[in-house]
Amino acid sequence: NATEEDIAAFPEITYGLAAGSALPAGMRISSSGMITGTPVVAQGSVTFTVQAYADGMTSKSFSFTIAVLDGVTFGSKELATGRFGESYVDSVLPAESTGSVTYSLAEGSTLPNGLQLTAGGYIVGKPTQTVTDHKFTVLAASATGETAQAEYSVTIGISFGDNIVLPDASAGGEYSARVDMAQGAGTVTYALKSGSVLPDGLTLGSDGALSGTPTEAGAYEFTITASADGKLGDEITLTLYVAGSGAETAGFESGATVYFVLMICFAAAAIALVITLIVKGKGKRSGTDGGK
Repeated sequence: NATEEDIAAFPEITYGLAAGSALPAGMRISSSGMITGTPVVAQGSVTFTVQAYADGMTSKSFSFTIAVLDGVTFGSKELATGRFGESYVDSVLPAESTGSVTYSLAEGSTLPNGLQLTAGGYIVGKPTQTVTDHKFTVLAASATGETAQAEYSVTIGISFGDNIVLPDASAGGEYSARVDMAQGAGTVTYALKSGSVLPDGLTLGSDGALSGTPTEAGAYEFTITASADGKLGDEITLTLYVAGSGAETAGFESGATVYFVLMICFAAAAIALVITLIVKGKGKRSGTDGGK
């Protein structure tokens, strides 16, 4: 075995890269074998060969691997609220990285039915499930395999949709319609929004039945709310047209008839007056001619 004196007498060993080998960009190796520097490009795993030299001795080569990864910083944000059966689009907060980033759901995480997460970080689709503060975890991965994760939550509420049109009503006539069109929950309760007013004579039941006998004609606009336990509710603004009663219509028609008859009488009287004047005029001319 070599003694300390023998080791001290060994020639100095120097190190360097073997021909054709390269360190990651921004890094270097010293003659004493120290690898230092700041990598500037995410190259993934880089393999290189180092040779050791000493005077009077055979050189030796060894291969090493350094992984230069792309760091990823990823956070969360508040996502937009969605509605059952309605198109949804939002995106996660873009991750910070020197290279490209792809996104995916962490193992065990799910989105509400009907929604999906794209590799570009967009959450899209038409939800077919109502949820409140549904939590899930998103992974952001760099091109070199570095990952970061963030927790998100989304709420999907019930929805009226946009296809409700109330049938017209008539003043003094019995009226019945339904507004129980909200989807996304088994039991939904309907009510008139605070500040809204129905036409006099009509009422709204909690089951969505709109009924009664409107008393006055006009165009009425009001807002109806839909709510369900544990769900985000919805509201819709509707317009109900109430036509005049049959008596009002008949009165108008009767008045129009009288007006028409009076106009005919006035016209007839005017014609008679003109004829009378013409006849009298002719009579005067005849009498004058006879005197001559």
